[in-house]
Amino acid sequence: MNTANFGGLWARLLGPALLATGLLHLGYGLAIAGEPVRRLIGQGVLGAAPDGSVTETWFWFMVAGVPMLLTGHLVLWARRRTGQVPGFVAPYLALLGLSALLYPVSGLWLFLPLAAVAGAAAPRARARTAAR
Repeated sequence: MNTANFGGLWARLLGPALLATGLLHLGYGLAIAGEPVRRLIGQGVLGAAPDGSVTETWFWFMVAGVPMLLTGHLVLWARRRTGQVPGFVAPYLALLGLSALLYPVSGLWLFLPLAAVAGAAAPRARARTAAR
């Protein structure tokens, strides 16, 4: 593979990968946690989720899918407008991935490969690769 084109490949894949991650997250939550999600819809967030409940856990699981979708759309929008992935996306995703240290039995560590992809797609990374 041509190394000068490597960052461009990742830049094209990052937005769709983040969107897919968000959609899978929300889809999985709806499919697996049917009862807690129905309780949230039926009773409202405050009425259905006492502290530490399974419903509360699923509420935050579902809420987490939204920033993934938002970040994917942001990357796609930025690529259309500027042709580049914003440089702040990689550190943001890395911070989310490193938060797995606080909650190791989560899927938060899956943000680390996405952070690496974002880093490879960032303009600085492409400039260094092209200079070699």
